[in-house]
Amino acid sequence: MHSTAGYDMLSGKRHVIPKEGCMKKFTAIAGLLLVASFAAAQTATVLTGPFDEALAQAQKLNKLILIDFYSSG
Repeated sequence: MHSTAGYDMLSGKRHVIPKEGCMKKFTAIAGLLLVASFAAAQTATVLTGPFDEALAQAQKLNKLILIDFYSSG
């Protein structure tokens, strides 16, 4: 088994970390984070029109409203 020395910043002690175990754990965690990010992603609905219509639709769908203001000068 290949290993590498690690250093614990809190205790100041050196310890041995097996490379195979770390890579497997890292790959598993990265995969879970990737799947979770795709599952949590939602597309935004852009409404252009009267605020009252957007408010009514948001209340019907139980969603929040984001109002974006901008200026060109």
